[in-house]
Amino acid sequence: MLERSYLTTGGDAPHRLLRAIASFCLALALWPLWCVPAVAADADTAPAADPPDATSESVPAVAGSIDSFLLDPITVTAEKRRDLVQKVPASVSVIGSQTVENAGVRDAQGASYYVPNVYLSEFTAAKLSVPFVRGVGGGTLNPSVTTYVDGIPQLNVNSSSIELIDVDRIEFLRGPQSTLYGRNTLGGAISILTREPSFTPTATASATWGNYGLQDYRGIVSGTVVDGLAAANAAFGYLTRNGYTENAVTGNDLDGRAVLFGRGGLLWTPGDDWKVVARVWGERDRDGDYALGDLDGLRAHPFRVERNVEGFAHRDLVGTSVIASRPGEVVDLTSITGFVWWETDDFTDLDYLPVDFLARGNSERQTQFTQELRVASSDASPLALSEDLSLRWLGGVFVFTSDYDQDARNEYRLAAAGAGASAPFDEKTIASIDDTGVGVFGQTTLTAWQQIDATVGLRYDYEHDSADLQAFTAPPVVSPIFGPPSTVDQSAHFDRWSPRFVLAYRPTRALMTYASVTRGYKAGGFNPTSPPDAIEYGSEGTWSYELGVKSSWLDDRLIANVAGFYLDWTDLQLDVPNPLIPGRFYVANAGDATSKGVELELRGRVLPGWDVFGAIAYTDAEFSSGSVALGENVGGNTLPYAPQTTWNVGSEVIQDAGAGLTVYGRAELIGYGRFFYDATNAESQGRFDLANFRLGVEGRAPLPFTWRVDLWVRNAFGEDYVPLAFPFPLAASGYVGESGAPRTFGATLQIGM
Repeated sequence: MLERSYLTTGGDAPHRLLRAIASFCLALALWPLWCVPAVAADADTAPAADPPDATSESVPAVAGSIDSFLLDPITVTAEKRRDLVQKVPASVSVIGSQTVENAGVRDAQGASYYVPNVYLSEFTAAKLSVPFVRGVGGGTLNPSVTTYVDGIPQLNVNSSSIELIDVDRIEFLRGPQSTLYGRNTLGGAISILTREPSFTPTATASATWGNYGLQDYRGIVSGTVVDGLAAANAAFGYLTRNGYTENAVTGNDLDGRAVLFGRGGLLWTPGDDWKVVARVWGERDRDGDYALGDLDGLRAHPFRVERNVEGFAHRDLVGTSVIASRPGEVVDLTSITGFVWWETDDFTDLDYLPVDFLARGNSERQTQFTQELRVASSDASPLALSEDLSLRWLGGVFVFTSDYDQDARNEYRLAAAGAGASAPFDEKTIASIDDTGVGVFGQTTLTAWQQIDATVGLRYDYEHDSADLQAFTAPPVVSPIFGPPSTVDQSAHFDRWSPRFVLAYRPTRALMTYASVTRGYKAGGFNPTSPPDAIEYGSEGTWSYELGVKSSWLDDRLIANVAGFYLDWTDLQLDVPNPLIPGRFYVANAGDATSKGVELELRGRVLPGWDVFGAIAYTDAEFSSGSVALGENVGGNTLPYAPQTTWNVGSEVIQDAGAGLTVYGRAELIGYGRFFYDATNAESQGRFDLANFRLGVEGRAPLPFTWRVDLWVRNAFGEDYVPLAFPFPLAASGYVGESGAPRTFGATLQIGM
């Protein structure tokens, strides 16, 4: 099939001039990286001791102390136990609390900019955000990359994209995580971890104002409830802005946002080394309509669509997490209990045209309960087998239940009266899908001579799904497209063993090499709506092979990590459009695929308070011979939303300016290579680059509290791009998409104690 690619041109002459200026500024910011050896030569070159096992609250991902030459150690829980990220034999990227604040990160998509081989396909409405890692992604009811919020998996993407507030860190785990995390992590996992309540009283408040009517207000408090026994924290916020996209028919903006969000936590230390942390979070989104329009039309006139109906996308969600833990001299105990409820209601002009032809109303809701019990060898004292051999182990059980309901209708209006009926009618689907599952897992690591780690893990997952599906028209319509009313009552079970093998070697404290073989698993399930022969889809599996090197140079002033990977997977699940009914998608097993590539991450400290960072990745992800999507052979085609290259580079400076003032500056460039929108490879988005800048000053005197003022701009050069699109038969180009976020700028004022 012929393919069309849209390659962004970078705009007019002023934009090119701005790009040249930005490139020059970044070159000035990054040149000291090449001078690091000279700086190091003048410093004490004695070998540095192992960095302390810092608490996660003290671990930023990019910038650290303005008084230290050493990069701050980063502690993670990617392996379900605390460890320094440089000692974890896997591809893990961490976005710490300081980066969240200094870069103005507000959601997982903003955090993903700094992670190689990660792309988030995110609609303007908060309810839809689908991550892709190393070319693996897709699925709403059945994600390939699962997001965890304070240890609780979000079993549906409708609850995964939330406003970030009072965040400690965000861990991006690349590659299959099925052994420790279970189903639906065959591409990876995103773990959002918020701060625990503190016994030390703290309070901050911030206000942000920007173009497009942006107003963002946030507050955080924490302190003692019962001295030495209980502490609590609370965070809350409200954000509103106008839409980026104009409806040319009415002159109104379509995709505005209004979101009220908050979270609270309670820390309880009842004694006997027990610690209980209970959290609750909630969000109320009142978004405008999806900013979807004809793909060619958006490329010619970004942020401009034409439609006669202006809809909305509403979402309400509540989540809870209760983590009880007790470290012991021999074993550590952990219990993680979670409950999540969400509900969405949206209405949109489904024909995306200025005619009264087709509209869609959709209501969805889900409740989920998860429970994990885990026992592990003590972090403080692993089991000593001999003078040279020690053993660390963990094991656990995970159970979950999920109840999902959908009530959707496509409204065929006056202009559609000839489509099989003499009057307007609704095509309706009502779905109820219930899942129950259990996973049992274990992992052991044998350490020899404190240099070699051999890890073996195994997990068994089992789940039972049942579906009650109804499809009909009201009033009844006789048509070969819709057929007679139908009812489906089916059930199925899915299970899989997921092993993991890792060998790591540490010849020195500053160098580790590792090799891993891991099996990934994504469960099968039922489609709420699909053609009659595609109601059920099967499980998907991968084998992943990875080689990596983690290294520290120049006495911990430079971190360099590189990994190469190869994924081979079968029965790949693919989101495909229903060829008969516009706007309806379903999951189908398309066939087999492979993905291979390499990733490089760098962090460097040029001078105290002056950091540089960067990452670059290459991925080649394609369908294997014989794969079929929408009745078409797609063997050899590139997987959707798998940019061949992703990269980022930047510099951050925090310096004492005297008179009690600290100045801060950050400059970064984020880039994505060409990627395709669907399996046919008929349409693609060419390379695009985003530039972000931030400048701030912080102080206290003569006020009794700290204050900070930031000026910022995102997508500084107004890059025009279409981050997501999908086939749509009513569009002139055959595709509809949404414009990427435009240039935004503003100011943030923060005060704290």
